[in-house]
Amino acid sequence: MDRLQIEIPKGHVIDQVNSDLSNGVIKFKKAEVIFTTEDGVNICVGSTVSVVRPDRTSYKMVWEVHSNVVGEHKYFSTHTLSQEYIDGLKPKLPTSWEELGTVSGHYVSHLSRVKRFGEIATFDVHKNIWPTKELAEASVALAQLCQLRDRYNNGWIPDWNSGNPVLTINCKRGNVVRDYWVLSSRVLFFRDEDLRDEFYKNFKDLLEIAKPLL
Repeated sequence: MDRLQIEIPKGHVIDQVNSDLSNGVIKFKKAEVIFTTEDGVNICVGSTVSVVRPDRTSYKMVWEVHSNVVGEHKYFSTHTLSQEYIDGLKPKLPTSWEELGTVSGHYVSHLSRVKRFGEIATFDVHKNIWPTKELAEASVALAQLCQLRDRYNNGWIPDWNSGNPVLTINCKRGNVVRDYWVLSSRVLFFRDEDLRDEFYKNFKDLLEIAKPLL
């Protein structure tokens, strides 16, 4: 037999310094991490990485390691590994509505009905599209609650800078609760405790629907 093929354990490479090939001794060592992606994936020597180009085509590359004459490690692959290249692997975050390119989700029609919208360009006329049906329905419920809030308060508006506690209804740990806040504003505020409690009792169904926006 003039050929022997072995399987290298995942996350390891052959330790060429401590292996003794003349006596058939092969040792492994853990692969050195080059960098960690934003998703927490360690890119190591020997890692195979799928990279997607902006045009949505993709290619694979394998990181390798070589030692130069002064013993320093130089990492390379089929593409040069540089900070500029690593940064290019990170998704570009939009800095404006237009840079989103396309969106999809649900919107509220002129009849206050929630309707689905497929993928569409981010034009000005599409700024009313919510990411999910739940959020769109919550916006309809919240609009009603704000109108009702103002009628209950008879136009009263709190001074959030006064340092005085303001009675509120808001969401805490996934539940709609009667609460109060100092300095931090909430959308459903009330002039006194009786009004707040009556509001809570009368509109529990709407409050539950609006919960994602509270």
